[in-house]
Amino acid sequence: MATQTNNPYVQQVEELVERAIIDLRRTAKTASQTALDASEAVRKTTLDVLRAGVGAYLAVAEETTKTYTNLVARGEEVEWPQQLVERPRAFVQEQFTRFEKQSEQAVEAVKTQTEELTGAVEAQTEEGKKLFEKTAKDLQTQVEKAVAEALHRIGMPTRQDVQTLQATVAKLNKQVDDLRKA
Repeated sequence: MATQTNNPYVQQVEELVERAIIDLRRTAKTASQTALDASEAVRKTTLDVLRAGVGAYLAVAEETTKTYTNLVARGEEVEWPQQLVERPRAFVQEQFTRFEKQSEQAVEAVKTQTEELTGAVEAQTEEGKKLFEKTAKDLQTQVEKAVAEALHRIGMPTRQDVQTLQATVAKLNKQVDDLRKA
């Protein structure tokens, strides 16, 4: 929002400040989008790792079941006394059950860790976004203050000074108009 003034230096400074603010906002928006894109990539990779783990578990379980079935079938082909048949079957079944429980626990642990990691990444991304936005605002404020100080040092009015002056002139004009009407 450029003020109306006849001083070309003031106009140039105001235009430069306006451009700097626009560039800063664009940079902040780009950085924010980059952070969001990185967060999404981490989330997708985490889900892919989880899916690969579940796929590996299912493949192992499937192969284990096939192998177990094949071994039992081969063992049934052999003539064993009944007492020897029951004991190995029970042992194998116990081991298989234990293996299944451990596999399920491992998959659940991976799921839990993946969910925790995803939550932590999303929280960190949100914190980073907020910090970046605050830093961008602080930087903008510092730039505006530095420009105002530089203008004061060289004796040039700032945008605030011009706006204050315009408000005062408008007030005086109103008072003059009121006096003329009276």
